[in-house]
Amino acid sequence: MNVSKAIEQAVSELLRDEAELGAGVTVRAWQSLAQDPNWKAEPDKAFPLIDVRCSAPAVDQAQSTLAVTCGILCATKTQDDKDHAIVSAMYGEVERVIFALFSAFRRGDDEDEVYSAFLARIIALVDNASAFSFGGFQIGEASPPSDDNGASIIGMSLIVNYSWLDF
Repeated sequence: MNVSKAIEQAVSELLRDEAELGAGVTVRAWQSLAQDPNWKAEPDKAFPLIDVRCSAPAVDQAQSTLAVTCGILCATKTQDDKDHAIVSAMYGEVERVIFALFSAFRRGDDEDEVYSAFLARIIALVDNASAFSFGGFQIGEASPPSDDNGASIIGMSLIVNYSWLDF
């Protein structure tokens, strides 16, 4: 499996397991939609929704370190969440979980249960896992609150750095 897809799945699973999202929230991993128990083909985008999608990897100037930007968007139907309380609470939980993951990485806490499980999940999913080398996290650009076609949206991004030992 490609690394972007593996990261999407790992982030989605992390949010399902660690965030208190409330009933009926669809956590939608873009490259593997059918894995979310709340996702249905019709309608594809059921709200409330957390949409997780990762970019293709970008390579640094030395052509050795790769980075995938994982966008995490929280969305509700504006009509159902007029005061934005639901989308705000969802975003608060996403931020709490992602910052806890980032904090464990920054502390170098390999014993942190969530951090170690997250990395193990990525490694279990990628092709050629023995050549995959995790490099770290960065907090990426935020998606400020917006309204789009009747949906209220807010989000953040997590950048995952890695390399291939066989490069």
